[in-house]
Amino acid sequence: MAFDHGGGTPAEEVLAIEWEEDLYLIEKEDAARFAKAVLVILEARTPAQLPKEVASRVIEELRRVVGPKLDRSLLPVVSQKLETLFVNELWRTKDKSKREELKGRIMCCLKEAARLDFGSASEQ
Repeated sequence: MAFDHGGGTPAEEVLAIEWEEDLYLIEKEDAARFAKAVLVILEARTPAQLPKEVASRVIEELRRVVGPKLDRSLLPVVSQKLETLFVNELWRTKDKSKREELKGRIMCCLKEAARLDFGSASEQ
């Protein structure tokens, strides 16, 4: 069977697709301020503090620094992911290098769960 490709059907219309920005870029100064605050939170934490308490302090700082770019509907997921991260990793933060590593993991967690891009602050 032969196919007739000769002008029998009108050309399809192609619709332009507009993609909503997936990540909200945090200003460099704000990202650095937040990264520093996370390290202060990790350094000041006591062994008696539960992962939930530490997650709450990080989220409080996140709200303060990020402001309206923070999608508040994502906070329950962010809180749960941070708590899980802290349950697994918080006990390892006794020295500065381990706190730095955990800070990087926190930034990755926030990028995934809250769609926030802290740029190079997550690598500092």
